Amino acid sequence: MEFIMAPVKSQISITSKRSRLSSSNSMNEFVVKSTFGIPLHPSKAPFIKEVIWAPPNSPWFKGNCDGYFLLDAQKSAYDGLFRDHKGSFIIGFFKSYYSMYGHVERLAEEIKKGADSVDGVEAKLWQVPEILTEEVLGKMRAPAKSDIPIITPNELTEGDGFVFGFPTRFGMMAAQFKAFLDATGGLWKTQQLAGKPAGIFYSTGSQGGGQETTALTAITQLVHHGMVFVPIGYTFGAGMFEMEEVKGGSPYGSGTYAGGDGTRQPTRLELEQAFHQGMYIATITKKLKEAA
Repeated sequence: MEFIMAPVKSQISITSKRSRLSSSNSMNEFVVKSTFGIPLHPSKAPFIKEVIWAPPNSPWFKGNCDGYFLLDAQKSAYDGLFRDHKGSFIIGFFKSYYSMYGHVERLAEEIKKGADSVDGVEAKLWQVPEILTEEVLGKMRAPAKSDIPIITPNELTEGDGFVFGFPTRFGMMAAQFKAFLDATGGLWKTQQLAGKPAGIFYSTGSQGGGQETTALTAITQLVHHGMVFVPIGYTFGAGMFEMEEVKGGSPYGSGTYAGGDGTRQPTRLELEQAFHQGMYIATITKKLKEAA
């Protein structure tokens, strides 16, 4: 029988026979965590044979994971979680964003829904660290941050595709997101993100606030990492030509307008475009992953 060894909280990959593993525990003793830490109980996933805990210094330990579990390749197509028996995987799809007043976060939530609608794709939301002090944020009347986890640069390597979102500051991405990208020098040096698809979404205060300039200047970050920029183009169809209402977004990616005082919220059409972007880039990511 063929087995697949899957790193917990990481991507699923094929490895050699079970004989390479020296110790194991009964799978019934564990609640297994699959890609990105999503609980996966053995009773609901019969393709899991058993859990193998590998110490960090073991030859099987790779990346940011807690251990490994064995999968029965003959059952690995269970519940549509895996693509096939000999090249099984779960596609990791990240949405990383910065949002001060919640507009970008609302778009990110909708993009996640779109990505999750693609079979075989698991999407996860992350936010980048805040760099302003609580005193400054208070003066700006910024609401408290949500409980979305904070991403670190090295965690980007776990994703197969990305959509980066940020508000605009003077026609460019907010400093918080730029500071995060500035911290990815180690990934740039080793080109660990090269070839991975990435999209962009954004929020501005007004129609002339720089939606397209923000996207254009953000593309340079992707280029230096060797990433593949995936715009939505005009795949959103008639929604791209809507003239009866104010609508954010462009062929570069989905977007919204916050208004001068930040009270305007993403509209139904803007959220539909965000959903489409998530679904579209997740589909592209899946195709690239399958062809690799």
